[in-house]
Amino acid sequence: MACYLETVRDPDGFIAALELAAERQIPVVALKVGLSERGQAMTQAHTGALAGGAEAYAALFRRYGVSQVRSLDELMDTAELFSRVQRVPGRQMAALMESGGERSLLVDLAEEVGLSFATLSPETKNRLSTVLEPGVTPDNPLDAFGTGYDVVGTYRESLLALHDEPNTDLLLLAMDLVPDSSLSPEYIEAVLSVLDQLSKPFIGLVNLTAGAG
Repeated sequence: MACYLETVRDPDGFIAALELAAERQIPVVALKVGLSERGQAMTQAHTGALAGGAEAYAALFRRYGVSQVRSLDELMDTAELFSRVQRVPGRQMAALMESGGERSLLVDLAEEVGLSFATLSPETKNRLSTVLEPGVTPDNPLDAFGTGYDVVGTYRESLLALHDEPNTDLLLLAMDLVPDSSLSPEYIEAVLSVLDQLSKPFIGLVNLTAGAG
């Protein structure tokens, strides 16, 4: 369920709905507007009802496991994500990247929402070392790009190694799919070549939205 909220006119009914959703394990995503002082004033003027404080809504959402988002894009993306992957057995993620800078960004965002990265076993690190270029550290999150040689093979084998790691609950590939990039078809080819071998939840994250295919 995806909610765009200006205000809640029936708090008891709203809480009852959240309780029922939690009981039935139905994901709820909420974009609450009017959280700033001026935004609350605008919401009150538009709806004729009090918008409520940001802290109160945040506490309510935490209590019932509601995923609070901050934009319409995030609302739509999160709703689509939950429509495909609803339950993950744990919170240990393995991520494959194409950029060291974007890897740092992913780590920051994961910490903000309480996600952690799976610790790679010595076996997985050894397996990755056989496919990564010299100087590329087998780590999680993994930036496997190197010089860009054999992107399809490197990313295919890296995805499988991270997926097979026993500590991995969720597999993530974060990439830039931009028009006229020679790399975009190679990332897609790598993904298509392993899909039938993946049994754990797998998510493709496009870092750039503007003009992405």
